Amino acid sequence: MMNEVRLGHNGFLSLAESRCPSRTSPVFTINGDVTSATSISNSGTINGTPSVGPVDTEALPSLSYSAGGLNKTVPSGGSLALTPEDGPYGIVTINKGGTLRKQ
Repeated sequence: MMNEVRLGHNGFLSLAESRCPSRTSPVFTINGDVTSATSISNSGTINGTPSVGPVDTEALPSLSYSAGGLNKTVPSGGSLALTPEDGPYGIVTINKGGTLRKQ
């Protein structure tokens, strides 16, 4: 069984997993250079240069949202349509058989 995961923003790293019948844990092969800020523990194969040193960081996006506002209730067997423009909303309760729609 082979799986491949490709990672990297400034470079390319692939991780291939293969299960050998005589092993209970997977064997990993990394095709590319590996850099770690602390240490590298390798039980597989690195087809590249392992090095310990500074690692580039990627800034996470800044998320901004608000919560709270008027509470809304969908009546039993009824429906309610909400629009993002009318929000934010507080607690939205959907009673039995109710349908909440986004407009």
